[in-house]
Amino acid sequence: MVRPIDLIVDFDRLRADIEDLARVGEGEDHGLYRMAFSDGDMAGREWLKSRLEAAGLTVHEDGAANIHGHLEGDTPSGEPSVVVGSHIDTVPGGGHLDGALGVLVGLECLRRINK
Repeated sequence: MVRPIDLIVDFDRLRADIEDLARVGEGEDHGLYRMAFSDGDMAGREWLKSRLEAAGLTVHEDGAANIHGHLEGDTPSGEPSVVVGSHIDTVPGGGHLDGALGVLVGLECLRRINK
């Protein structure tokens, strides 16, 4: 049984992930350049897949290039699921929290639940 105390977010790990991903596609102006399907975006996708796998999640990329990390559980097939996500690509010169925060918070929640 998961107790609420077990689900405290590891803010240091979350901050480290945010800072680490912010270095992927960073420009000289400190803006991010991970436009969809660019080299920066592809590097960010690989970074995310490696983090999902390290968290013990099953990783799948669908036909629209969306990356899914799934936490296996004892819930019977066909039962409702919780879906959390956002995006890690950016507009030219984008900020480090735009979209990425939603993805990384979801990852951190799954890490805590899995633990």
